[in-house]
Amino acid sequence: MQRTGTPVKSVEKFARMLGVPRPSLSRVLGELRREGIIERTIDGLQLKKGTKYRK
Repeated sequence: MQRTGTPVKSVEKFARMLGVPRPSLSRVLGELRREGIIERTIDGLQLKKGTKYRK
């Protein structure tokens, strides 16, 4: 999830970019999905439209 709106295709790559363990990031991403903040699309994970976090 970048500012450009590009979906995250690889959680493993995203975890490396952030410098966090992949299992920890997966756990947080799961929580964000359950809360309706992010969604999984064909392209990958991205912020849901209409959330206060998306510009």
